[in-house]
This record gives sequence, structure tokens and C-alpha cells, in this order.
Amino acid sequence: MITVRWMNNPLYVACDWLVKLAYMHFLWVIFTALGGFVAGLFPATVALHTLVGRLARGESTYEILPTFFAIWKQEFIRSNKYALVFFLAFGLFFVNFNIMTVFPDELLFFMMTGMGISVFFFAIIVSFFFPVYVSRPDLSFFKMIALSLFLPFRHMKSMLIFLGGILLLLALYYFLPMLGFFWGISLLACITTLITTKELTPIK
Repeated sequence: MITVRWMNNPLYVACDWLVKLAYMHFLWVIFTALGGFVAGLFPATVALHTLVGRLARGESTYEILPTFFAIWKQEFIRSNKYALVFFLAFGLFFVNFNIMTVFPDELLFFMMTGMGISVFFFAIIVSFFFPVYVSRPDLSFFKMIALSLFLPFRHMKSMLIFLGGILLLLALYYFLPMLGFFWGISLLACITTLITTKELTPIK
């Protein structure tokens, strides 16, 4: 592909990213629904993070739809095997939360604190599992989980970028809901992918 001079303009690059991220977000919604939501969620998210990773590395992302579909189809079985573990964990959190309401107030505070900490770590694992899955497919499932948990803690800067990015996105989506409609999960994927790419480079 021939790159003309104006295509290196920062404004053009930013607009190109935003358009592609919006397109990927809509593809994620469509392919998640295509898999019946539950079965389509993980393969669609893997496809999204794969394309966001290629975009972050400056690789070609011009055939987005056929690439997205190919990855979605290829990862459908394997990613859904892992999805069962996450859905089970989510179910256990839900059951524990409902059971805790029957305990006396003296115990409830400590149990809620433990639940809050567990949910926080679970959210970190879910956020970083997909970019780790895409970047290190050679790892076993449990090593992916461990790496997803400890990756943002390797450097305080990475954790601050992650937390700051999440808070910023939540604020933007709250005050400007249309941003969430167009870029919803793709901007979150962009944050976690950039952090993962940076942190995993010296590990290799």
C-alpha cells in the first residue's frame, strides 16, 4: 500500500482509529448476537482484541469484516470452553451475594469487604484476559489467568493508566451516552491492549 504524506498527519491517524474502532464495536455487537449472546460473547471479544492489537501495532486493518468473521469462527469452540469458567465464576459471585443478605450485620461488613476485593480482582482478570489470550495463545488457561491478574500490577504506571482510563470512559459514557453507542467496548479494548502490548514486550 502506498502511504501519502497527509496520511501521517496526527489528525488523520486519530480519525482513522476512531472510525475503525467504531466499526469494530458494531461488529462485536453483531457477532455477539449472532452467537446467541452467551455463545457469541467470547469469540467476538477475542476477534475484537485481535484487530485492536493489529491496529495498535500499525499492521494492516483494511479487511476488517472478513478478518473479524474468520477469527470469530476459528475461536468459537476454544474461547467458549474458557467462557464456561468465567460464567461459572460470575454465577458463584451472584449466589454468594444473595446468600450474604441472611447473615447478621456483624458478619455482613467483613463478607461484603471480601466480596468487593474479589470482584475487583475478577474485573481485572476479565479486562486483561482477552489481550493476554490474543498475545500469548501458547500459554495454558491458568497461566493466562495468572498473567491477566498480575500484568497491570507490574508497574504502578500501568495500573494508574488502567484505572484512570476506566474512570474516564465511564464518565464520558455517562455524560455523552452516544460515545458508548459508537465506541463502547472498543475503547476499553484499546486501553487494555496497549497496556498488555507494552508490558509483554520485555517478557518475550
